[in-house]
Amino acid sequence: MARVDWVWYHKQDISAAGTVTYFNTDQATAGRTVTNMKMAGQLPASEKFTINRIDVHIDGAASSADIAALQQDTVLELVIGETTVIQAPLYLFKSDYNNSYYFFKNPITLPGGVGFKVDLHVGTAPSASTSVTVSLVGVREY
Repeated sequence: MARVDWVWYHKQDISAAGTVTYFNTDQATAGRTVTNMKMAGQLPASEKFTINRIDVHIDGAASSADIAALQQDTVLELVIGETTVIQAPLYLFKSDYNNSYYFFKNPITLPGGVGFKVDLHVGTAPSASTSVTVSLVGVREY
């Protein structure tokens, strides 16, 4: 089984308060610039992914007020199967000005063939549609 450093990503526009679900589409449907998932909502059964960190990138072209609102008034939730494995404020998953990232002391295992999603629970809508990318960074085994 091959082991490689890998990033799974999904980009969406956020324009309203509420829940935005990530990793619920595949590359064939949405295109490579949106996601690199082979399947919507799960990895192939023969694969496994170890999540070392979750990165969230908010488009730098957004207003500073919208970036601040999204960072301060959004909660990220990772659900694997029916279990929430992490739920925390969005600002914990955004790199700071020193490009330091929050790494999980206990990496999260994402098994193949099991449904998963990342939900962003947005409390304050941005004033304009804002592109937000969620990336799962870790080790892919296939």
